Amino acid sequence: MKVITVAALLASMAVTTIAQAEVYKWQDELCDIKGSFDSKKCTAKQIKNSHFVLEGLTRTNLNSFFPPMDIDTLDKLSMKDIDTLTKEYKQVKSNVERLDVVPEAKGYKQDLVKSIDGEYEQNKLTI
Repeated sequence: MKVITVAALLASMAVTTIAQAEVYKWQDELCDIKGSFDSKKCTAKQIKNSHFVLEGLTRTNLNSFFPPMDIDTLDKLSMKDIDTLTKEYKQVKSNVERLDVVPEAKGYKQDLVKSIDGEYEQNKLTI
């Protein structure tokens, strides 16, 4: 009886320590993608945030200002443009810094913040 109790106890411990697999689905322009993850190690929200960070590294993140393409447009730049850019920069950077990502994406998150800083500085110098 003691052997059965020990075996049952060990079996129940093994079941509770097995990875809790969950499914995460997302889409891009071309595909529907589905993958599984261990919900004991990370959450679906962390995966979604990490995906957002990786996408942010492949595009511009500040969209309130575009460098002028001709001299006439250059003459129309004003301090209002820099104020709008600064407001957007602070908001976008704050949003990214607050994201909770999977541990493997923390370096990419820092890279995204640096990228946003660089975009802001470049656009500010243009103005």
